[in-house]
Order: sequence, then structure tokens, then C-alpha cells
Amino acid sequence: CGDEVVNAPIIGLVNTENPEVLSNMTVSGNGWNTEKYPAALTVAVAAMEDKPFDEVVANATRKEARNTNLVGSVSDLQYMEAGELKLVGNEISEETLQEFANDSDGAYKVTIDAVTGNISVNKIVAKVNDKTFSSLAEAIESAKDGGTVELMANVTVDVWNQAWNAKDLTINGNGYTWTVGKVESNVNGNYLFYGAENLQVKDLTVIFRTNGDGFDMVSGSLDNVTMYGGEKSNYAVFVGSSDVNKASVSIHDCLFDGFDIAVYSQPAVAGKHTSDLTVDSTAFTNCGMTMCSYAQHTVFTNNSVTGGSEISFAGAAESADRDNTYLVTGNTFQNAGKLWFYGADLGDVTFAKNKVLG
Repeated sequence: CGDEVVNAPIIGLVNTENPEVLSNMTVSGNGWNTEKYPAALTVAVAAMEDKPFDEVVANATRKEARNTNLVGSVSDLQYMEAGELKLVGNEISEETLQEFANDSDGAYKVTIDAVTGNISVNKIVAKVNDKTFSSLAEAIESAKDGGTVELMANVTVDVWNQAWNAKDLTINGNGYTWTVGKVESNVNGNYLFYGAENLQVKDLTVIFRTNGDGFDMVSGSLDNVTMYGGEKSNYAVFVGSSDVNKASVSIHDCLFDGFDIAVYSQPAVAGKHTSDLTVDSTAFTNCGMTMCSYAQHTVFTNNSVTGGSEISFAGAAESADRDNTYLVTGNTFQNAGKLWFYGADLGDVTFAKNKVLG
């Protein structure tokens, strides 16, 4: 079938037209992408020929239910799921499998056990330095103390266990999407990360399917991060308090959609400092409360807010014995609800060149 992408899964490769080999070819323990292919789809044992896929299947030696046999279209190897497969009656090298496993959708690590003939196929989703990972959780765990995680493919995590104690961690999404089925976190809110220090996240889309909150962070930045809340998602970003006086969180060129409260900064307890907060060039849509900031220094510039109930730029921050500043300029508020500076000294407020519509 050459490189033609076809509507069928491949569980292995057939590189022979020998009828005897084809008739005895089977695969055991296979898996497939049920989102792409219906469970009842019939597939065929077929040779790799330079013919249209439909013709190859029509002339195949035999047709079987998909749970026992395979289709000879190497380009569809990208749809293989993680797991162990066993190819019987065909000789093919790891190098050949690996060549077709790498695709624009990501990459796969393919190995063939020399003794059993089992083929292990695992999608590579991330790397830390030169080490690749099929598990995003394992990649983050290995890098959470000062390392960098590079996403290499779109990744879906059915259950995410909240990550703790991340410090100086960088996540480069490289434009990929991280889909989260649900988050489990015991009693600390359903955040992806809890209490992260100097967390740097960029070029990433996060989609929550059910529950799930974004980043609980003391300091760091989000740059070009898009987040879609699920039915029970509360916060996109929760800014904590720090032992460090100059701790800050910066949010730039992001999009937050479908959260109860998109950005919330926590009032500090005695001996702590509420991290400064800067939100710039970011879009908020379909969120209940856009932002509530208790930060000493709040900057909210060049953002667009569509919908929502309220935005609190000074959550009783003046009650603390300190100098406070609030810079709110160049924003567009469309049906954004109440805009307020609770208890603020208006001499500390700059509110200019904003559009308030609806």
C-alpha cells in the first residue's frame, strides 16, 4: 500500500507475497485505537503491494476479525497502541519497524524480543535531556528538581496523580496537547501541580475532561498556555504565598476557558508574602470569576475578557502594612461583570485605556 494512510489499524508489517506465509500469519495480544476504528471492523492479512488499499483487502488471502490478524499498510503504524504484540511467520527488523513508527503525530519505541518474538510498541510522549519517556508522569518526576521536560507528542492521561515539590521545573509543550481524564489529589484541590516553585510552562494546551485544576504555583510563568476546564474544574491558576519577598507569577499570551475562577492569588498568612501577579495579553472566556488578586503588586494589561461575573484587582490587599500598586490598562472587558478594587487606596490604582463593553 506504500505510504497511503488507510482506514484500518496495523498490528504488524507483511513484506511478502508468499501465500503460505500470508495464510499462516497471526498476531496475538494486539491492541488498537478504538477511537479511530470500530471494534467490529474486519481486517485482512495482505501483502505490501503498490495498489490501492481497497484492492489489496479485496484480494487478500483471507479476512478475519481484527483481533487476530493484520493489515499491510506501513503508514498506519502510527495508530498502534502501547503494549506487547507477537508477530508470527514473518521476519522484519526493529529498524524497519522504527522507521515507520516515527510520524508527525509523534514517535514510537519499537523493540523485538530475540527469544520470544514479542514486539513492544510504546509511544514516546516526552524527553528529559536525551532520555525518552512513554509516561508523562515519569518524565515530570525525573525533572521536577531543576530539569526540563520536552513534549514530543499529544498525550492523554486517564488519571493524573497530583505532582508535589516541583522546583525550577520547565515544561516545553512544543505546541502539543495534554488531555487529562481526571485528577486525583486527596485533599489539596485537583491541581496538576501543588506548591510549585519557579515553574515555567510554555507552548502547551491542557484539556480537562471531567474535574481538574491547573497550576498551583508560588512562582514562575505561563507563556502561550491554553487551558480548557472540565465540568468540575475550579481554578486554572492558583497563586500561593511565599517565604520569598520578591516571588512573582507571570501569565503571558495564554487562554483560559471554562473555569469557575481563572486566576486566584492567595492572601498571605503571617510571615508569608503573597506572590506578585502579572497577567498580560491573555484571553478569558466562559469563566465565572476572571481573577481575584491579593498580590501586593498586580498588573493586568492588554487582556480580553468575555463573560464572567466579576474581576477583583485588590482583594483587601490594603489591609496589609505595605506599599501596593494596581496597573490595569489596555484591556477589553465584554460583559465581564463587576470590576472592583476592594478596599484599595485609589492613589495606588492606574486604570486607563480600557474598553468596558456590554
